[in-house]
Amino acid sequence: MTVRSWLALATVAALVSSCVANPGSDAAADSPTVASQGATIDEPEPGDPSDVTYLEWEDAAFTVIVSAEADALFEDVKTCTSEEGGYTVEFPSNWHTNEGGQAPGCSWFGPEPFAHAPATLVAVRRPLNVPIQLGVLGGALGQVLEQPRLVSDQVVIGGFEGFRSEDQIQARPPWWSYTYNAWLDLAFDGLKFMASTTSAADGDYVLHKAVLDRMMATLEFASRPEGANHVAKEGYPFTVLDSADADRLFETPDTCTNPIGGYTVTFPDDWYTNTAIGETPACSWFTPDYFEVIDPAEAPDEIWISTGIVDGIIAYTGLTQIFLNEEVLVGGMQAHRAEFNHRPNDRPNYRVYHYAVTIGSPDQGPSFLASVDPDAAGDYELAKAVLDRIMASLEFDE
Repeated sequence: MTVRSWLALATVAALVSSCVANPGSDAAADSPTVASQGATIDEPEPGDPSDVTYLEWEDAAFTVIVSAEADALFEDVKTCTSEEGGYTVEFPSNWHTNEGGQAPGCSWFGPEPFAHAPATLVAVRRPLNVPIQLGVLGGALGQVLEQPRLVSDQVVIGGFEGFRSEDQIQARPPWWSYTYNAWLDLAFDGLKFMASTTSAADGDYVLHKAVLDRMMATLEFASRPEGANHVAKEGYPFTVLDSADADRLFETPDTCTNPIGGYTVTFPDDWYTNTAIGETPACSWFTPDYFEVIDPAEAPDEIWISTGIVDGIIAYTGLTQIFLNEEVLVGGMQAHRAEFNHRPNDRPNYRVYHYAVTIGSPDQGPSFLASVDPDAAGDYELAKAVLDRIMASLEFDE
């Protein structure tokens, strides 16, 4: 099966810090210098920020750094909700955050006003006077090996299992990174929440860590995006979008088997699917409209839903806007149901709804992928509801 080019973006994204190395903390400035190797200048070692004490704070699920100044800041707070990330967080009322632009809303937080750069295709870099960054992204969480680590705690963030760490980053000059990570689903390469502050940002690094602790203690995640209405249906292994039209279509079902992909699905008898043509196996395309195939390697313009096997595993880039991501059971196998926009800069209202099942190695694939084409579907919401029911009926060959 040939997958449309707009699906090619769904690849594993490396988690890379977007901060520019520029130590601004007093600790870094006061630290001793050592002779650098292969250079003519000495580089300062980062100050050791480990001289802090942790204690219980309000109803937090973990301890926070003792800081009277941070406590005073949190006596008066604002609330910020990230529609893209699906989270709500409290922050000091005299601090500032972004409302969108180069990064999704509620991504950057700092005590000083900062410019809201417009969305671009270039790398996203937070200003140096913005010490705290939050976000949701896809890919496997990794760590740089052989780096000094001061903190390593298992924590629960917004109801999700995660960890808190503090590492020395071997940049030039080196700096410290204080980070929270949480797994938003069970897949190795699924969605992750990340929040961090670094000694490379301007200001008081220890205070910024204490503020980040308290922000993470207030973090809450929405169970699903506003407007999504998934309901339980008898006989289905997971919830599906509530749709009377889709239910009526499935009152008269048909079945189809893809012998190459090794799966069988149930779909509306009023809809059309394909027989084997060229290298595209039978039961790859579904639509309510009659269609003719011109190029067997390309889905015709009328195809609402495509299914098939692709090489590799499916994840998301760091700049992908995520509206929905859930773990579901498809054909007895763990799968992702997701809705996202990987083109937020040039098409802000563009959304893709898909299911991904890793049927091979967890880190190599192959994977089963089923997607709604938002450009071809005459009724995008109906197409999503039909895809839910198709996936709920899918069976893989033994």
